[in-house]
Amino acid sequence: MTPLIGWQVSPAGPGHPATGDTHPAAGYERARGIIARFDAQTGSGLIFNPESSLLHVVNLAGWVAFNLCEGQDLSALRRSYAGVTASKLPSADAAKNLDIALTQLREAGLIKPVINHAVS
Repeated sequence: MTPLIGWQVSPAGPGHPATGDTHPAAGYERARGIIARFDAQTGSGLIFNPESSLLHVVNLAGWVAFNLCEGQDLSALRRSYAGVTASKLPSADAAKNLDIALTQLREAGLIKPVINHAVS
């Protein structure tokens, strides 16, 4: 995963569309087994994915996005992220950064779509 710098996420590259990426309406949750710690000295989140044996370094924007992935639906996730970043980013920039961060976190296997289980 490309390290995220500051409150701006890394720009989209060839496999990372800047817009148009769709996220599930049910939202995301953290993948099972992930180990995450915040390093206050560097202002970065360290997220280890034991499945891939990779350590990912994320900035505050990515760290906030990762921590908000608690199973809430996408609308609630967007509102929460906008609220947390309101003093740092205009809402349009916050929405764009969240979309990119979610895409990168998902591709790294750190979050997964929430699957609603219907009760039979």
